Amino acid sequence: DLRAGLELGERVHRGEAARYQIEKRYLRKDGTPVTISVNGSIVRDRQGRPLHYIAQIEDITERIHAQEALRFSEAKFSGIVSISADAIISIDEAEKITVFNTGAEKIFGYSRDEVLGAPLDLLIPRSAEQGRRHDVSRLASICGRRKTGEEFPAEASISSLQVGGTRLLTIVLRDVTEREQLEHEQKILAEVGVALGATLDYEQTLARVAGIAARDFADWCIVELVEPGDRLQRLKVVSADPAKADVAERLQTIRLDRERPHLTTTRVTAGQALLVTRLTEADLEAAAQGPDHLQVLRAVEPASMMSVPLVLRDGLAGSLTFISSKPSRLYGPNDLRLAKALAERASLALENARLYRSALEATGLRDHVLGFVAHDLRNPLSAISLHAAALGAKRPQADRRTPRHREAIERAARRMNRLIQDLLDVAVLEAGRLNVERVPLAPFEIVAEAVEVQHALAAASSIALRVDVALDVPEILGDRDRLLQVFENLIGNALKFTDTGGQVTVGAARRESGALFWVADTGRGMTREEQVRAFEHFWQASARSGHLGAGLGLPITKGIVEAHGGRIWVESTPGRGSTFFFLIPSSAPLDARAATADGRGVRA
Repeated sequence: DLRAGLELGERVHRGEAARYQIEKRYLRKDGTPVTISVNGSIVRDRQGRPLHYIAQIEDITERIHAQEALRFSEAKFSGIVSISADAIISIDEAEKITVFNTGAEKIFGYSRDEVLGAPLDLLIPRSAEQGRRHDVSRLASICGRRKTGEEFPAEASISSLQVGGTRLLTIVLRDVTEREQLEHEQKILAEVGVALGATLDYEQTLARVAGIAARDFADWCIVELVEPGDRLQRLKVVSADPAKADVAERLQTIRLDRERPHLTTTRVTAGQALLVTRLTEADLEAAAQGPDHLQVLRAVEPASMMSVPLVLRDGLAGSLTFISSKPSRLYGPNDLRLAKALAERASLALENARLYRSALEATGLRDHVLGFVAHDLRNPLSAISLHAAALGAKRPQADRRTPRHREAIERAARRMNRLIQDLLDVAVLEAGRLNVERVPLAPFEIVAEAVEVQHALAAASSIALRVDVALDVPEILGDRDRLLQVFENLIGNALKFTDTGGQVTVGAARRESGALFWVADTGRGMTREEQVRAFEHFWQASARSGHLGAGLGLPITKGIVEAHGGRIWVESTPGRGSTFFFLIPSSAPLDARAATADGRGVRA
């Protein structure tokens, strides 16, 4: 280090500088280096000639070490502060912000330049400011306030340091919104799980879900279920405020045109969730279907809303709608996640409730069908026994009534066989093993044959039985016996439900994919619910004669048509008759052709 000192000394000696100062190392007697500060100057005579060199030497080793330690500490603190995900905020005695790290910028939404020098009150909800001024340590248990005005729960660690008589306060703050929300969600879902497991009545199940949601999650909860025709019908509207029970009742009973815009929209009916973070007056006016409806919507005061579908294995079952009336509570993706979780649990409970109800109905139907089968088998069996006994009775000469007894026995046997065959067909359909042997068939011929079989029954009931087959109907590939069975069931049903003097028409027309067949009657017709349930096993509608079948004909008919690759449906108007349509393709599907070629038929 000698050269640098000599060079400065030479400059002073030449008069280029009056004095100099330098930090350099000296060596102690024991050879160890020591950092010193040298202040040197030259004393000159009157002519300016140098007389003496004067130097003041100060050992600054400890000071250098302290400065290095301070620089390292500052760098270390700055690094920790900059990478911390938590908010690190320092304030002075006047509670002015002096440190605001990147984590704080992300949590609060302010930039560092916006808050440095600003009061701490900027980051604290106004409701907490008054109490905080009395004790800053209470910051550990209050909420924070973002730049947007949103309040959030936080945890804070606070340290206080006295430096030169000045008190510095550093706050390490963590946003616990997500953690508390998850805990809150788990609590709600656990309670919902208990409530859902308490009953198998689906209406009570959904009402309990709505009550829990309106208490802990929303200001309003609306439950809607799918009614016949795939339309949503409101089952329950719950308000968290008991004082608004009358508004909830009005909202529940008000009739809406589902074809027009409304809050839950057709998006939910399509099985998709809906999130509207902020609802405006314009939204309400657009969704209102009249002055009364708009008045009710305004009374609800919706600020934010979500709708989620209730989906079962066989499709849409309904929807849950959650509404917040507080502008401070706007729903977001996390809230939608909870809403979907609630809907999933409610859907599962609803599925269980419906399965339980179906099981009860099936048990009742089974008992009913068993009673019917026993009755319908017992009657022909009794007839067989009576006529067989008559045939076995000893008579002095040939009894002319013998052919009549034989015919009665044959009719009774055919009736028993028909019922047994229907039961077997149902079993085969449910097992997926119904085989159809496809051969070319002329639609007119098969319609004519089916009508001829039923002609006597129609004439006995004074019902006109007509044929309406177009000339251009293409040839179809089908199982003759099975298709005759379809016509037998449909025409038999039509005759059963048509009054004396009515008319039943059996027709066929050309379609692009094959032949369209129908059986139309002028009977009493069917309600919407009856049309929906017409093809259910063991379901029965009341016939004009009062005689009920086993409820197997239409399900078997549907299975046979579908085994041919076709489809069947019904159109009806109460009081104006019913028409059953079914479509049979003009050619077999590829898999059907392959199956027919090797003689195994087609599995339905």
